[in-house]
Amino acid sequence: MDDKSEYSPLQKKITQLEHRLEASQISEAVLKAEKALLQAILDRLPVGIGLSQRRIMLWHNEALTRMLGYSPEELAGKNARMIYPDQEEYDRVTRALQELDEKNDSIELETKWLAKNGSVVDCRIQYAIFEPHPESPLILSVAQDITEKTRLSSEVNRLAEAIYHSSDAIVITDKSGNITYINPAFSKITGYSWEDAIGHNPRILKSGKQSENFYKNLWDTISSGVTWRGRFINKKKDGTLYAEDATISPVFSSKGEIIAYVGVKRDITEILKLEAELYEAQKLESIGLLAGGIAHDFNNILQSIYGYTQLLLMDGSFDESDTEKL
Repeated sequence: MDDKSEYSPLQKKITQLEHRLEASQISEAVLKAEKALLQAILDRLPVGIGLSQRRIMLWHNEALTRMLGYSPEELAGKNARMIYPDQEEYDRVTRALQELDEKNDSIELETKWLAKNGSVVDCRIQYAIFEPHPESPLILSVAQDITEKTRLSSEVNRLAEAIYHSSDAIVITDKSGNITYINPAFSKITGYSWEDAIGHNPRILKSGKQSENFYKNLWDTISSGVTWRGRFINKKKDGTLYAEDATISPVFSSKGEIIAYVGVKRDITEILKLEAELYEAQKLESIGLLAGGIAHDFNNILQSIYGYTQLLLMDGSFDESDTEKL
């Protein structure tokens, strides 16, 4: 047999193998490129993403490691207990994860994680089955840091409680002046309930004691973005007049647009009444002091007249009729 004829099939086979190897290498390069691209995308996401199995942490993107302050190597292969502030919270989440199955393949909950520096991170996490397994499914977690949101929410709640329990009447209106909120003190002072006030204009309190120019000046001030301070004589629901000192301020949006107005009002009726009574008492005291001073001065004059009269009588140079006159 010709050596050349035997070589040709062999060479052909080798060539085919080389082509397959080249194709395999290209496929491997493509897979590596796709993996690198996927990793880059996941690392640039603003939420933390991780994979775990049996509560053992396997992989995390950069956002999650930044959230906790650990390097990927410090987390990989470790039990998730290390990122929880206490055993109770770890057990609570573990119990929730046990509910994941084919019918309930994802859950969302809020929890607290413990960062490497000891700070507590408030998180909202979406857990989902990434790869099913009867005994230990691979679980994907997508975590959002809500620490700042939780802090702001807590501050808002504290502020709301302070407004609710304030002894001053607080009323909030929309930019058209329609009431959207009143605190209990407003109802206590004015007699108007929540149902009476919401949706109405504060003009329900008008007593007629202020001029239209007074209200025009008020509205021009606050609608221009400036706080107004002044005093009202207003009318309660039962018709009783009362005085109040008020501060009304505009509320701005993040764009600098006025979106609402808030008024803080203090009933000073009793204070003004006490001031008036004190003023009257002070006037009476002044009159008393003046009368006492005048009486004292008159008494001094009378004493002088009496003394001189006695001296004249002692002189003896007056007849009986003059003496009677003296």
